[in-house]
Amino acid sequence: MTPSPRLVLLVALAALPALATLVTPDAYPISGAVDVALAIALVAALVRRLPADAVRVERAIEPVQFVRGEARVRVRMANASGRRLHVEIRDLPPPEVECDGLPLRATLAPGEEAELSYRVRFPRRGRHRFGDLWCRASAPLGLLQFDTRTAQPTEVKVYPAPLASGGGALAVTQLTRDSRGAGRMRLVGEGAELEGLRTFVQGDDPRLIDWKVSARRGRVVVREMRPERNQRLVLMIDLGRALHPALGVGTKLDRVVEAAHELAVLAIEGGDEVGLVAFGAGVRARLPLARGAAHARTILDTLLELRSEPVEPLYPEAFAALAGLVTRRALVVLFTDVTDPGSSRTIVSGLAGLRPRHLPMCVTVADSALRAVANAPSADVDQVLRKVAARELLADQRRALGMLEARGVLTVHVPADRLAAATLERYLHIKHRAML
Repeated sequence: MTPSPRLVLLVALAALPALATLVTPDAYPISGAVDVALAIALVAALVRRLPADAVRVERAIEPVQFVRGEARVRVRMANASGRRLHVEIRDLPPPEVECDGLPLRATLAPGEEAELSYRVRFPRRGRHRFGDLWCRASAPLGLLQFDTRTAQPTEVKVYPAPLASGGGALAVTQLTRDSRGAGRMRLVGEGAELEGLRTFVQGDDPRLIDWKVSARRGRVVVREMRPERNQRLVLMIDLGRALHPALGVGTKLDRVVEAAHELAVLAIEGGDEVGLVAFGAGVRARLPLARGAAHARTILDTLLELRSEPVEPLYPEAFAALAGLVTRRALVVLFTDVTDPGSSRTIVSGLAGLRPRHLPMCVTVADSALRAVANAPSADVDQVLRKVAARELLADQRRALGMLEARGVLTVHVPADRLAAATLERYLHIKHRAML
């Protein structure tokens, strides 16, 4: 219970006759009458104080949301008192969540119910917990305000946005259509499976022509191939300092998680087994190879909890965990970052050591800001120095990537907004070239 602004104003006005008594004794009757009237009104407000359950409130929000998506939090309220009430609702969303539309205000007749809402945006993935709901109610006279707190713990799982990083369902659909559509390059490796026969169109690989069937049908017919199913993909995610820096809203790791999630979903939908090793100062998560929708959800829930650490990752432990996870040939995709040949030797030796038993691929996030500095015009000495330093860093990074490629490691190095799409495209290329 707190005094309302109206009560504070009335007390201030009641003080005027009291001040007037300092000037003239004739003001005493007026001052006394005002004080008595104010006291009666205050006693009446205290006697008719609202019960704790005068207003019932309840929060509702979808328990699954996506990064950078906007959601509505709905608050239902019901006036359980016998009086008309002015109601103000204040919610306690997670500190990192952006919200718009609080506090909520409504006037409810006796027994009336209402539903109001406000908007929230989740800047990063993870589990976000809403706190209690605070309700402030006052009767029409409004001398006193009655505050109540309702325990409403609500957890929302915020997943990587399907379209946030340039990939997602649209990219998967387009890439799959491009790789399987008529007139596109077909799979020619021995690991391919026959999907059917069709008439030859310009652009098809002549090596796919089925000459016997063509002779029988009197027209050129080609074998349409599809990638072999039941192959294996292992995602390795570096949780160390390489992916710890901030990148826009979130970190580099957040962009990597989005790409890793979409790659896992695409591989599982294509019939492949997918495993996961996430490591920092130690192995933080390890999922065995499996397939199916339930496993895809397990991977997603595991990715949701990953957090980067400003430490040097222990690659030996990570590759030891990988060796215990997969025994048959697999595509091993390491999500990390490289800076220069010296600091990347552990990555190079670890990935190169996987060949020829496995097919290693390294996915890194290109620094768009660094590239912008390297290509910016120079107006003074400071800008020239920054430009030279940026170009040296980029050159070191290219040398590190060159070391990986020279050892037979596939690489993907693109800005964050293209990371998911480029990773999916490279995976489909590997599958349709039967490189596994």
